[in-house]
Amino acid sequence: MTSLQNGHSDSVERRVSGRARPHNAQYSGRILLVDDDPKFQQIMREFLELKGFRVIIASSGQEAMRCLTRSDPRVVLLDMKMPGMDGLLTLKRIRVSHPTVPVIFVTQSDEEEFIGEARLLGVNDCLLKPFSFEALEAILLTKIVR
Repeated sequence: MTSLQNGHSDSVERRVSGRARPHNAQYSGRILLVDDDPKFQQIMREFLELKGFRVIIASSGQEAMRCLTRSDPRVVLLDMKMPGMDGLLTLKRIRVSHPTVPVIFVTQSDEEEFIGEARLLGVNDCLLKPFSFEALEAILLTKIVR
C-alpha cells in the first residue's frame, strides 16, 4: 500500500534496524500512528521509538478515536486511505474531540486532491509518501515545540 513498501522499505529498514536505542533519546511523549498497513506501522514505530517517542498504533479511524481518549498523544500521524472511517472523517472527529492536538496527514502523492480539504478541516501538516525520516522529524519537532 505505501510507497515506502514499493522500493523504499529495504533502505528504510536497513536505516532503522541495527541501531541501538539511544540512552538520551531526543524527544518524549506519545505519538498516535493511524495507518492500516502493518509494514508501514513497523517501520514508523522503530524510527519514532529510536527518537524517544512512545508509539500507539491504530489501524482504523474508529480505533484511533478510542486511542485518543486513553492516550493523550502529543501528535497524531494520520493516513488518508483506510477501510471504514477514512482519514478525512477521522480528522473531522479529532477536531471535535481534541481540537488542539496536532494532526499530520501521511498520504500518498496520488491523494493530493484531499490535502486542500484536509487543510480546511484543520490538519496541521502533510507528508507525501515516500518521505525522508529527516522531513518527518522536522515536522514533528515544529509541532511539539509550537
